[in-house]
Amino acid sequence: MNLLSIRGLDAGYHAKKILANINLTVETGQFISVIAPNGTGKSTFLKTIAGILPPLQGEILLSGKSLTAYKRRDLAKKIAMVSSDINENEFTAWQMVMMGRFPHIPRFSTPSADDKAAVQAAMEDAGIWLERNSHYSKLSQGEQQKVIIARALAQQPELLLLDEPTAHLDICNQYGVLQLIKNLATRKQMAIIAAIHDINLALQFSSHLVFLKNGAIVGSGPTNEVLSAEILADLYGMTFVLNRDSETVYVRPNLFE
Repeated sequence: MNLLSIRGLDAGYHAKKILANINLTVETGQFISVIAPNGTGKSTFLKTIAGILPPLQGEILLSGKSLTAYKRRDLAKKIAMVSSDINENEFTAWQMVMMGRFPHIPRFSTPSADDKAAVQAAMEDAGIWLERNSHYSKLSQGEQQKVIIARALAQQPELLLLDEPTAHLDICNQYGVLQLIKNLATRKQMAIIAAIHDINLALQFSSHLVFLKNGAIVGSGPTNEVLSAEILADLYGMTFVLNRDSETVYVRPNLFE
């Protein structure tokens, strides 16, 4: 089912255009990785979809309704975003994740049994339930990232946006987090858009890819169809070798050309 439609989108900061004429359709159950060199608009792309940055031009439709027509609380029930920034604080992991329930809790009310159940489910999904009573600042960076992901899951969104979700994780936790995200897309039919720095991680877990260059989409589609050595060379200005077998595909720079 079509969840998100982006049409003729220009985006940036204070009239400084960073993205131009972006067109993209996102369906439920898709896990889309955004691949681009550093500084080419990945974060701007996600922040605009999240409603944090207003479009300079064009429109974003969520479930057929303009993003600008949603009230902030209603939009937060549909879209959650995970940033790569991790800030120190003295809340417990449980309290941090409960913050994700803010769009569901009426003003001046306390969390209900349903809110508490949603927080527990989100923490269990993210593999952080056993650390629920630990202070966030005392957790490892990997555990902190899982708390932030659990906070987003507690919103029970239809669309989950992630900006470098594995940036603070070791290789084991990178695979665990991306497997979790992939399972959410499949099991809950949640749409996922993630900016991922590691191309090979994106290839292993994503159903679809979007390639950004100079503020424009230069390729998008199912992972196995859109990936090519040519598009990677165009993006990064160097040649790549693609290795494929019956189950996986991975890429490496061609350092010997």
